[in-house]
Formats: sequence, structure tokens, C-alpha cells
Amino acid sequence: MAVESSKSSLPGCHRCIVRVLSQCASSTWGCGVGYVTRWLANNSPWEGMVHFYGVDLDPTLVEFATQQATREGSQARFCLR
Repeated sequence: MAVESSKSSLPGCHRCIVRVLSQCASSTWGCGVGYVTRWLANNSPWEGMVHFYGVDLDPTLVEFATQQATREGSQARFCLR
């Protein structure tokens, strides 16, 4: 399901939902190579409205996940924590 209408043409209740979703973020702690985070970002019906972040302690895994996301054109972002 993709949101194809502009925000202004949506009924009142749907505009409210879109406004809430536009302020949302999802994070995956212990993301490893970022497979789940990338999958969620790539398959989200709210593309551009919900941001997906992966967090891991291992810099090698964060670097790999970032490279994979770039290669896939994914909107997922990864950081070291």
C-alpha cells in the first residue's frame, strides 16, 4: 500500500495519520549487517515519512550495513553506538 495522494487531498483523519507518521522513526538496536533495518526501509508503505535507523557497537558491521544500504538505494541509516 503506497500513499499516492498529496497530503492536502486526504480526508481529515488521514492527514492526521500522515502528520504523525512524518515525525516517526524506527530504530533497530544491535542491527548487525542491517538486513532487517534495510528490509523495513525498502518495503515500508510510508516511504519518506518514517525513518529507519540501525545501531550497533561493531564499527565493521555498521560500515558494511551502510555500504549495503547505499548499494541498494535504501533510505536506512546506520550509526555506531
